Amino acid sequence: MPKPPRHGGWGTGYQTPKNPEITQFEKQVKRLGLQEHEWRHSIQLRAWVSRYKHHRWVPEDLLIAWGLHDDDPSISDVRNS
Repeated sequence: MPKPPRHGGWGTGYQTPKNPEITQFEKQVKRLGLQEHEWRHSIQLRAWVSRYKHHRWVPEDLLIAWGLHDDDPSISDVRNS
């Protein structure tokens, strides 16, 4: 009976992200060139958050400040994959 491969994903072309700790929210903030104290005043960031708040992690205090917070705590725990 042949043995199963030891490294099933070896050579498939999949690469680990360079920095998996960076969220899509953080990437968007960087793309917009915002500092943390500017987040609440950014129209572009608020539009992005409104669109992706159920799909991406967003700081809960920012959601509350903009009145976009949902009562479901599991929504604020979503991380990008």
